[in-house]
Amino acid sequence: MFLRSDSRGNNSQDLLDDHEYLVDEYFPVLLVLCNSTDKETESLEKYLEQRTYAELKRVIDLRTQELDHDIDSKLLKRTNLTEIGSILKSELGHKYLQILEAYHNASVYAIIRGLWNSQLYSILPPIDQFAILDYFEEKLNRHNAHRSMWQRFLDALQKVFSSKRESSNCGAEGSQCVRRLAEGMSSEERARVDQAADNDDLQTLENAIDLQLAKHPDNLKVELKAWKVENYPPVALLNIVNDATEEEKIALQRLRKHGLLSSLKTYYRAMIEMKDIDEQKVS
Repeated sequence: MFLRSDSRGNNSQDLLDDHEYLVDEYFPVLLVLCNSTDKETESLEKYLEQRTYAELKRVIDLRTQELDHDIDSKLLKRTNLTEIGSILKSELGHKYLQILEAYHNASVYAIIRGLWNSQLYSILPPIDQFAILDYFEEKLNRHNAHRSMWQRFLDALQKVFSSKRESSNCGAEGSQCVRRLAEGMSSEERARVDQAADNDDLQTLENAIDLQLAKHPDNLKVELKAWKVENYPPVALLNIVNDATEEEKIALQRLRKHGLLSSLKTYYRAMIEMKDIDEQKVS
């Protein structure tokens, strides 16, 4: 779903119709927005402009938790629907809808990040992923190196860490199968999955995805499987992980325990650059 800037009559109603799903699913969030101060709304707009959706979601979630005891969604929806409908048709309401859409994208991307980690964590913990990404970004910036078979994996890594670095849009639009799964969840289910993804509770996330897949046609399972394959580490990197000696594995665990990112980057730099060029071209 995207905001439209067409010039047809009754644009406000068209816009509201396009975002009916967001209004229904995130009504408590909408209430928080409608009760925000001008300063609070401006700060959210900055996140929107910077496309730092994960931070936008974090701030809104904190505000929602603070106001949770005051929010009875059904009651407020029944008593304030006319007033809120009028707000949504105003210029300010358009901003709220944009913020809701960004919030939804961040929610979808939290699931994407969780699915990524669920299949990668046992192979490469997040700090290792970050070390590899740092190494390649440094190398590319200095030498404009060709990434060959690393391209897809590095692109995925950049998306995974973009929300933590707060440097770019979350990229949720690129995984439509995950988006469909997320949009098929109830607000309560999605809240649990959000929390599981944020806490790296990968088993809970996988269980929720499996339950949701059972409600969809088999072709969605095929799409999700293809997405996972596409975002799996390249063969050369798997060989580095699998070929590590017991002594190296123990040393790597110590580096992770102490958060020594620079040392991990040095290790992966040495291992990657030792690999034969032909092997690195294997996709």
